[in-house]
This record gives sequence, C-alpha cells and structure tokens, in this order.
Amino acid sequence: MGFMPVSITLTIKKTRTGWQCYVRVTFFT
Repeated sequence: MGFMPVSITLTIKKTRTGWQCYVRVTFFT
C-alpha cells in the first residue's frame, strides 16, 4: 500500500529578487 499522486503542479515565478519555485502535490485520500 502506498500513496498515488493524482496531481503534481510545478510553478516557477520570476520576481525582482530572483526565482521562486513552488511544487504542489495532491494525493488521493
């Protein structure tokens, strides 16, 4: 038994101070 990733979202934004990276993983529960 384990987790099944349903959605993986990678967001990269460029700001005045540099780059920001967001990783969002949604699991089926």
